[in-house]
Amino acid sequence: MIAASIGAVEDLTTGRKETATVVRHLVDPTGKTGNFWDFYKLYDPIHHPDLQDLAHCTLCQTDISIKGRTTTGLNKHLRHKHREQYELINENKAVVDPSVPSVSKIIPKKKQQQQQQQQQQRKLKKQRTMTNTTNNLHHRAPHATLLPPPQVRSIVTAWLQDDMPSNFDVGGYVVGTTVQRAELWMKSSGVLAGLPFVEAVFDVCGECTVHWEDIAMEGQSYDVSTSGKIKLATITGPVSHLLRGERTALNTLSRCSGVATLSAKCVAIAKSHGWKGEVAGTRKTTPGFRLVEKYGLLVGGASTHRLDLSQMVMLKDNHIWSCGGCIDAAVKKARGVSGFSQKIEVECQNLDEACIAAKAGADVIMLDNYTPDRLKVDAKAFKERFPHVTVEASGGITIETMSGYFCEQVDVISQGALTQGYDCLDFSLKIVH
Repeated sequence: MIAASIGAVEDLTTGRKETATVVRHLVDPTGKTGNFWDFYKLYDPIHHPDLQDLAHCTLCQTDISIKGRTTTGLNKHLRHKHREQYELINENKAVVDPSVPSVSKIIPKKKQQQQQQQQQQRKLKKQRTMTNTTNNLHHRAPHATLLPPPQVRSIVTAWLQDDMPSNFDVGGYVVGTTVQRAELWMKSSGVLAGLPFVEAVFDVCGECTVHWEDIAMEGQSYDVSTSGKIKLATITGPVSHLLRGERTALNTLSRCSGVATLSAKCVAIAKSHGWKGEVAGTRKTTPGFRLVEKYGLLVGGASTHRLDLSQMVMLKDNHIWSCGGCIDAAVKKARGVSGFSQKIEVECQNLDEACIAAKAGADVIMLDNYTPDRLKVDAKAFKERFPHVTVEASGGITIETMSGYFCEQVDVISQGALTQGYDCLDFSLKIVH
């Protein structure tokens, strides 16, 4: 666009103001420096008999003489006088909008603008989904915040890969990716546990959302003897993704709920007898499934015991025998490296071993493989001498026999059966058709 006008311009040679004919170009013909310039030719028959190429900076109202339409001088002027605008041009790789002669009008390239908008929309959608899911899940599963999302996702990914090691899902290929709904049903009576793992499975499968029914609350006990089954959730997503995560989700849910159900029964027995101690699991967990089983213990109201081999020092009979049978030396050696931050527990076969361990600095002693009567006698004698040391009873104790071990001097009763001998609950996932 070219326009002719009469105006006062500064003579670059003499600094005088003269009336001259100006041919003004509103847009940079090179398209490289942004629309901060007015380009024109000046014809002044008195002082400049030849046409002169000038660039007028609209930011600081300065005229610059140019030759051959070069942009070197213009960029230098912007770089030194208007740094912010210069960096904006180079950073965004902007182009001039020729329809708007505004000094600061810079628009991104169309493709770049579309990509930025799409990224922003995806980010907002993901944030909304995560917020809704998190709020909903934490309301239904109070213990869910204990689970670190990166670790859960890693574990779930390994489960799915184990279920499909060849990486081909022919069944998924057959059904396709049409978005469908599947309903999750609870078909066994018991305590519901494992909701965070179900959501993680379908999150890893991708493009699936889990909507829990109002009735679905983790830690609650359900009786299906009358109705036969209870609807817990509706899961929506590509049908191949739903079926890909189906078995892994159900396996996890059935086992976690099984642990929670057995744990809740044991805790109820303890409360019914007025016992004030803790019912706990052990480290006898399924390899690769420890987190789920430990989580199930908590949902059922039991204690996890130590979560893994390194969380608390436990010196069992094999440890003692392997270092010469000296409990005192073993405890002191362990304390030397564990410091104040870790507790030390010693497995003891009799009262004498328990007292030696306590004198050496053990925080917990385990009276292992005791009969109920003998346990009560030794636990009482031990607590009279070491009231500050925790007493744990363990070894062959089951839900049927645990009531015989309740006594005031026993602080913890642990059972390997809580994570080894539980019954799985029955769940199903059915595509709505």
